[in-house]
Amino acid sequence: IALHTNETIGGLLNATFGNAVELILSINALRAGLLDVIKATLVGSILSNLFLVLGMSLLCGGYVYMEQKVNPVVSEANAGLLVMASFGFLLPTAFTSTMSSTEKKLHLDENVSLVIAICLLVLYFCYLFFQLFTHSSQFANEEGEGESAEDSPSLPTALAVLAVSVLLVAVNSDYLVDSVAGFSEQLNLGPTFVSLMLLPLVGNAAEHMSAVTVAIKDKLDLSIGIACGSRVQIA
Repeated sequence: IALHTNETIGGLLNATFGNAVELILSINALRAGLLDVIKATLVGSILSNLFLVLGMSLLCGGYVYMEQKVNPVVSEANAGLLVMASFGFLLPTAFTSTMSSTEKKLHLDENVSLVIAICLLVLYFCYLFFQLFTHSSQFANEEGEGESAEDSPSLPTALAVLAVSVLLVAVNSDYLVDSVAGFSEQLNLGPTFVSLMLLPLVGNAAEHMSAVTVAIKDKLDLSIGIACGSRVQIA
C-alpha cells in the first residue's frame, strides 16, 4: 500500500499497520486483565524500535552506502515528539512521589495519566496535520530508484492481503496472550521479562524488515519515519 503513495504517507502507513499487531495484543491482554503485560509490552516495543530497528537500519544502510542524506525536519520532528512523550511518562511518577496518602496517590496518578494521555494524542494529531498538510513540502523527497508501484501488487490486492493479515493476527493474539504465563513458567522467566523483551520482537518483526529494506535502498528518511513514527504512535 505504501508504494502507491509518497514516502511520507508510506512511512505513516507502515508505522500504523505495523502497530496493529501490538494494538490487538494490548486489547486482548486488557480483556484478560493483564495490565502489567500491557505496560511491559509497550515500553519494550518503544525501546526495541528505537534501538534495535533504527540501529539495524542505520547499520545496514551505512554498510551499503558510504553516505546517506537525512532530512533534518523528519528527525527533528520525531525526536521532539519522543522527548515530549518521555516527559509524559515521567510526570505521573513525579506527581505521585510527592503524595503521602496511598489513596490520594492512586487518584492523582489516574487523573494525571488521563490528562497527559489526552495531551499526547492532541499533540500527535497536530504533528500529523503539520506533516501531511501545512508543511508537507518539507517532508517530500526526490524520487529515487527502487521498487515502484507498477512492480508491486495492485492496491485492491494489497488491501485484501492486509485485511486477511489483521484477521489472522486477531485470532492468533488470543492464543499468544493466553500462553504468556505458561511459557514464562516453563522457561523460568518472569512474565514481565517475556512481555518486555520477547513480545515486542514479535510485534515489531514487520516494521523491522520494512525499515531495514528501505534503508538499504537509500531511503533513510522513510526508514526513520517507520522506526520513530511507530514509537511516536505507541507513546
